[in-house]
Amino acid sequence: VENQIVGDCSKDMIFGFSTGALIAYQIAAQIKFRLALICSISSILGKDLLLYPQQEVEKIFSTSQIKELSEMSYQQSISPIALFYGTLETFEVINRTKKLHTSFGGDLISVIKTKHKLSKNYQEAIKKYLASKEL
Repeated sequence: VENQIVGDCSKDMIFGFSTGALIAYQIAAQIKFRLALICSISSILGKDLLLYPQQEVEKIFSTSQIKELSEMSYQQSISPIALFYGTLETFEVINRTKKLHTSFGGDLISVIKTKHKLSKNYQEAIKKYLASKEL
């Protein structure tokens, strides 16, 4: 993905939700953006996969994918980040989001009474955040 982004991105924003948030986060650790909006990030890198039942992980990922994901890690973003999560999401998603905030900083925003869905409530929280930043 990094090779497909050409030119200066320092005035651009990158957005991702769920697995897309994981991809956006990894890209924002390599490329400088004006802002990275990371929403309900999937917790599947490094030791995170150990949080899930092994049978469930093996239903979703191949053995080689599990090995590759287990060897990856979350890095410090070189872009400013805003980390969003819904308060009704799984423990794994909420915990990963809070750990990223604790380890690497950024703004942490909880979206009240929201599950793992880019609902209207979630979209409104993003709009409110962006308006507060005058972006």
